[in-house]
Amino acid sequence: MRKAGHREGPPDVGIFRLQMSEGLLITLRHTYASPCCNRMFLLGTNGFWEYDGMSSKLYAPRDTFDKNGRFIVPPVIREDKIEHPLAWRESLERAQENFFSIVLEGGCFEPEEFDLALRAMEPIFAAQKREGLL
Repeated sequence: MRKAGHREGPPDVGIFRLQMSEGLLITLRHTYASPCCNRMFLLGTNGFWEYDGMSSKLYAPRDTFDKNGRFIVPPVIREDKIEHPLAWRESLERAQENFFSIVLEGGCFEPEEFDLALRAMEPIFAAQKREGLL
């Protein structure tokens, strides 16, 4: 029998790596630990990206002005409908496919990603130890 508030299984964690043209490497860590929070915002050099759980919008250029020379919100240069429940399910399916294909092919996981996954699991392991499950 499950206890109230008890969640089974590990948290789902994703890592995005962006290689910039000037050689800068950016790593973004994403988790589904708070599935009700579907808002993301990234500020870039020449604009920004916003996701509200239903659509993704890219605004640019950053330096957009009104007729009096004051900053205004840049125009939307791209908008895509990405519904959170569907995207969430698709990303879980792809993550599982990726994991199983690496395992079946005898491949290796990146040590950094493996270490990050283990660190993300530490609270779960600690709770299971406290409850005598480990």
